[in-house]
Amino acid sequence: MTSRTDPADEWQFILQLQSRVISLLAKEAGYDAIQTSALHTLNDRMESYMEKLLQSAHGFAELANRHKPNYYDLTRAFTQSGVQLTSFGEYLQKLKADDHLQRLAPQPEASVKEEEKIPQFLPSDDEEEESDEEESTIPSYVPDHMPKFPSKHSYKQTPVYIRRPDDPQRVRELNSQQSRVVEENLKRLMSAENQLVRPPEPDGLDMMGPVVNYESAAQRKKRVKRAASSLHGPRRQISSSLH
Repeated sequence: MTSRTDPADEWQFILQLQSRVISLLAKEAGYDAIQTSALHTLNDRMESYMEKLLQSAHGFAELANRHKPNYYDLTRAFTQSGVQLTSFGEYLQKLKADDHLQRLAPQPEASVKEEEKIPQFLPSDDEEEESDEEESTIPSYVPDHMPKFPSKHSYKQTPVYIRRPDDPQRVRELNSQQSRVVEENLKRLMSAENQLVRPPEPDGLDMMGPVVNYESAAQRKKRVKRAASSLHGPRRQISSSLH
């Protein structure tokens, strides 16, 4: 159960409240009426004054390492803005003694039911639904606006004890089962690697083999023999003349 109000309605209520306060202050000052333009100007001044006062109180709270201001932060903010607390207390007592003032009724807040979206975590709470029904109910001391408790596995720590079987036959079965699982995984891994490393299949042209021109090779051999014979002829003549 969460309560929400429309921001436009809330802002309109704040403006009405400020206009009421400014009208009372003007009446206390001796004015019988106030113009609309003057009322809007005083509304803006009052809004800026309250904003500055609250910012000052929040600054004092941050200096004291607090995220919310308390009574002492407000008193320091009043003193910094030039408001004497003694005169302010006398003014409040005077207002309480006035019977003509009417207290404003609190604005009714429309209660809107919102479906809380719980993220899908591990199904730890679904394993024992019957035993968890009593624990899932929110205690009476928890306020209604607080969210539900998260899943148990997010805040509970359970010890893990590995239970090993004592039966030798069961141990052998488990070992063989694990070895089969490892073997199958290795086969899958090796097949995947072979598919990645295997070279592409050759086309029809590659299957024919290299094309060799045998005629040019034979002619090349003949030229080499002729060159060799022409070199050996002069060498033989020189050696015979020397002898």
